[in-house]
Amino acid sequence: MLRRTSFLLLSHACGNAGFLHGFGQETRTGSDKHKSRDKQKLAKTPPPIAVVAGTVFRDPGFAFPGARIRLEPAPEPATSHNVRGKVKVKKMEAVSDQRGEFAFRVPPVPMRYNLNITAAGHLPDQREVIVAGEGRQDVFVTLKPAP
Repeated sequence: MLRRTSFLLLSHACGNAGFLHGFGQETRTGSDKHKSRDKQKLAKTPPPIAVVAGTVFRDPGFAFPGARIRLEPAPEPATSHNVRGKVKVKKMEAVSDQRGEFAFRVPPVPMRYNLNITAAGHLPDQREVIVAGEGRQDVFVTLKPAP
């Protein structure tokens, strides 16, 4: 918070009649220094990311909460120019929410991923997702009941 200190120091005794000292000078309080530092931290742009997100459904098209989703890097073909050696990608797991939705934040580099979806009493499903850079890749899966 900025405080405006406007005090007049008329120094008649020193012969400086009409001398104004400190008029309109602004001072900063200690808490202001921290606030401006916090604003600088917030102003920094976040690192780029890619998102693999989707929704799990069950027949006849209802949302499927509680499905387990596992995202892992796909095996590289011999001719691939994948950047896996430069970027560490961990296997990630999630559980679909009440609306059947899930999301993973991944590095924004060209990469292929395998998405494995499982749930009790249903047949598992697998999808391949290709991330080409920043952005969002949406996946929609319908799990079939186990026989």
